[in-house]
Amino acid sequence: MTGINALLQEGYVYAGEEEPTVAETQPGERLLAEVIAAFLETKEKLSQGSYDVHKAILDLLVRWCKEQGLVTLTHLTKECGQKFLEYLAVYVSPKTKRILSPKSYNNYGLNLKTFGNWLVEQGWTKRKHHPFQAMKKTKTGNGEKHTPYTQAQLTAILKVAQTDPQFYLFLHFLYYTFARPGKEVRLLQVKDLRESTIWISQAHDKNDRGRYCDIPSHLQELIAEAGIKTYLPQDYVFGSKGIPGPEPRGKKYFYKRMRAVLEKVGLSDQGYDLYGMKHSGNIQLWLATKDLKAIQKQNGHSTMAMSETYLRGLGLLQNEQALASFPRMGSLNS
Repeated sequence: MTGINALLQEGYVYAGEEEPTVAETQPGERLLAEVIAAFLETKEKLSQGSYDVHKAILDLLVRWCKEQGLVTLTHLTKECGQKFLEYLAVYVSPKTKRILSPKSYNNYGLNLKTFGNWLVEQGWTKRKHHPFQAMKKTKTGNGEKHTPYTQAQLTAILKVAQTDPQFYLFLHFLYYTFARPGKEVRLLQVKDLRESTIWISQAHDKNDRGRYCDIPSHLQELIAEAGIKTYLPQDYVFGSKGIPGPEPRGKKYFYKRMRAVLEKVGLSDQGYDLYGMKHSGNIQLWLATKDLKAIQKQNGHSTMAMSETYLRGLGLLQNEQALASFPRMGSLNS
């Protein structure tokens, strides 16, 4: 009571009930930006990567709507949604300076549909008025974005990369573990390196599950030579100072290093990048073992069918000799 009296003496007044939340306002009064913010709050539990994709496309939607003079949720009609999808199809990314790839367009479209479904679930719009329900996927084709390397190309790359011990080790992690460069390898910590396996945490695993992958003997030798396991458990394997440390290398560091190496070996602007190391490792393991189960485990695929699809995308599993033994029709011995 003393505290309340002191506030009243200073001029504070009782403001009554709280202002209605965005969920309690009338449909026509809901600002589109506020509705999107409420939706993003429901996605904060997702992995950072998944959340970032949701936020990126919806931020773009908000900017586009403002440019069109569309402010409230009632402005987000089916016609408006269709016009935004048409805009998205020719949108030039400020980062890449290119229009969105079919895969990126489809991913953004899926997120827009998720947002529209959420609006329906909240009772803020009707299913027949879903702004992005009519979104159609763009055909992505079978082209390989991340081109794998030949053994000769890998030899040339390693010859240049060996002048940078950390980058040299990073390339071997990609090649042997089939892990992805951005988070799964770059953010590995010393404690993640077990005796014969590597733990890729749920926070960094693309599939948000967490998984183990095996450490082949050559990679074990490189880890031992670098003395990685002598550092603190919480240190990042690829620290910002070139050795394990409390801060990891930046997101773009290894990509830039790879571009410089590719220029030196004459492979720039030909579809080659860091991710190609993962594909190269898969190809060489398959050719050496023909063990689909090993491919599945090292990639963290949920099914062998997924591994088969992945290998076919790399041009493998094509048995050209099988048809050579195809019996001629009507010539079977009786």
